[in-house]
Amino acid sequence: MLLAYFKYFNFFVENVTALFGNNNFLITVALPLGISFFTFQQIAYLVEGYRGKIRAESLLEYALFVSFFPQLIAGPIVLYEDLRKQYRGRRFGIFDLNMLVGGISIFAIGLSKKILIADQLSSVSDRVFARADAGLTIQFFEAWAGALAYTYQLYFDFSGYSDMAIGLALMFGLYLPINFTSPYKATSIIEFWRRWHVTLSNFLRDYLYIPLGGGKKGYYRTMLNLLIVMLLGGLWHGAGWNFVFWGFLHGVFLLVNHTYRRYGLLFSNVFSATPVAYLLTMISVILAWTFFRAESFQGALNIIDVMFGGNLILMPSELYPFIPEVMHSVLLKESEKDLLYWCGDLTWDVFLIIIIVALGTVGLPSSTDLYKSYRQSGDMFVASRRLSFAFLLGTAFVLSILLIYAESANKFLYFQF
Repeated sequence: MLLAYFKYFNFFVENVTALFGNNNFLITVALPLGISFFTFQQIAYLVEGYRGKIRAESLLEYALFVSFFPQLIAGPIVLYEDLRKQYRGRRFGIFDLNMLVGGISIFAIGLSKKILIADQLSSVSDRVFARADAGLTIQFFEAWAGALAYTYQLYFDFSGYSDMAIGLALMFGLYLPINFTSPYKATSIIEFWRRWHVTLSNFLRDYLYIPLGGGKKGYYRTMLNLLIVMLLGGLWHGAGWNFVFWGFLHGVFLLVNHTYRRYGLLFSNVFSATPVAYLLTMISVILAWTFFRAESFQGALNIIDVMFGGNLILMPSELYPFIPEVMHSVLLKESEKDLLYWCGDLTWDVFLIIIIVALGTVGLPSSTDLYKSYRQSGDMFVASRRLSFAFLLGTAFVLSILLIYAESANKFLYFQF
């Protein structure tokens, strides 16, 4: 009830006002930080307690679970049993230099992802989406730059927070669950949701999808259950029709993906080829993120329309001087000469940065790989003894601190969810 009131009261009022045209509500409810995350943790605790699977044996033990702060604002969603086993372990409360070094390293990686990558990409995505929401003209390359920038901004912002939470927990001698496993390496939407926001996916599976019947009541009921789960997952992310539609899109993508795997389709060999499957997956994810980011439904449609040629695909102005004059009548329309520019008020280097970031997410090891290797070996010094690793991480951390000091850091995207 508290989550419904704080998160959806304003949404309810806005829709009632839109339907009846008279707003008689005199209050606007402020959204508490991280309410969705700590509420879900409590729901999981209550459900598992009702099922008789867990029970806090002391008020102190329960208080330690609900007040452990690193992940409270934006996850990962932590289950009581995961922490209880560690609280009661023999090593809990004993100083461990390896865990301290591991925690500092992963925290520094998360902070760097947030400040050095996500926040820099926001200068591109914020500008493009603001123009689209305002109904201003945007160009083909500008629209793609904004959509791609937000796609990677959101990932590095959210996974950066998760890394910081994991790093802080390690400093306290505790392991938190992994929340991202390189989702932009996925070659299907099914695989994407096994890699993106893993703890939320697990929560929705265990406490919503399975109670609805899961996949045990026939194909059509399974597809309906998936669609319900994704719609509610979209609504969980935010009180707005954009979020609901984002969830609906992913529900439809999952239905198509499962149907394809079940029955097969024409040209199955083509669609199953890794490059094609990866491209289709990423395009689907990018289009859905556009609705997730835009302030208005129309703003998202404006960007998608331009992305697929709705406002022509104009030639970059930088190329115009290199085109022989005799070819102008062939390559250019007379009326378009004054409209030629690369991507609005953006520049060439925008795409260079996006391409570098995109290649890094696919080709480089992730912080999750480092965390997994540390948990398996228990020796963070294996990585930290490498001079190149230590130098790069130290440099990135110092730059991040300097940018924070210069007040150029942005708020975390998921703090309001």
